[in-house]
Amino acid sequence: MTNKNAILTSVSSEYYKYFFIFNRSLQRYFPNYPELIVLWQKLTPEQLAHLNNIPRVQSWDVDAIEFEAGPPMVGRESDDPKIYYMRFLIFSNLFNDYDNILYLDTDITILRPLDELLDKKEFTIIDDPYKGKHPIIRTNINEEKLDRLTREDKLPSLPKFGANAGVFLAPRSIRSEENFQELMKIKERYRDYLNLGDQSVMNLWILKYSLCKRADFRYNFQPLLLDYRRAGDAFRHIHIFHFNGMVRTPHLALLMNMSALCWRIPWAGRWIYYVFHRFFFTQNTVRFPRLNFLLNWWNRRFLTL
Repeated sequence: MTNKNAILTSVSSEYYKYFFIFNRSLQRYFPNYPELIVLWQKLTPEQLAHLNNIPRVQSWDVDAIEFEAGPPMVGRESDDPKIYYMRFLIFSNLFNDYDNILYLDTDITILRPLDELLDKKEFTIIDDPYKGKHPIIRTNINEEKLDRLTREDKLPSLPKFGANAGVFLAPRSIRSEENFQELMKIKERYRDYLNLGDQSVMNLWILKYSLCKRADFRYNFQPLLLDYRRAGDAFRHIHIFHFNGMVRTPHLALLMNMSALCWRIPWAGRWIYYVFHRFFFTQNTVRFPRLNFLLNWWNRRFLTL
């Protein structure tokens, strides 16, 4: 029997311009993609009309689903955290019709087909290359309580850093009401310590069940790997380019479009993008501030729905 797989993502009105590029790259580089499930929040009528015209899309209004979010990620307190925590619904009974579900953030461009990833039989999530920048747990708040919680939950020593939850594959074998409720339990018990919000919850859940984090950056390639020249073989075979940590960068849409355009050029495209990224940007900021005016004009003129 043929597997029924799906790709799931979540988007709010503020980030729809990135979803627009994400979807365009998906249709170009993975035209035979499975059903696309989009959890959306507070979209404009124009955005919603565009969304519902996408082939093989199933859209869900998250505000119509009863669900209590956890605390936001540190630094994003102004965001409504519900749209981030909704990814946990993958593990609930809502999507029992699907075999494998691939979750993808919207600050992503798809550059090669994802059949190999979608056909995996085990839970798959990629280690975060941003070591030293984003601790998953706040350990300087009521450490005695944190120690008590980890002992009660039989968690091993807490890692300082974890996997990036912007890309993960959840096969049917890992999705159950029990696992969904465990995520909800972790969200409440460790609420005061979740430095990365929903990402911290996911990493504690991974730790509890001793699940493996992968280092296959082809499926979650992030700009820091270019900045630190740690791209290696993964850069030559990127399937998913994840612009993690750059949603506050005004030129993210431009970088996403550049990656999607460059990969149309056989062999040379990725190096054209590499030169562009390394020459104009460093550590996610524009190297030449005088380019800001031109780049902002380009973003407004061409990259906004």
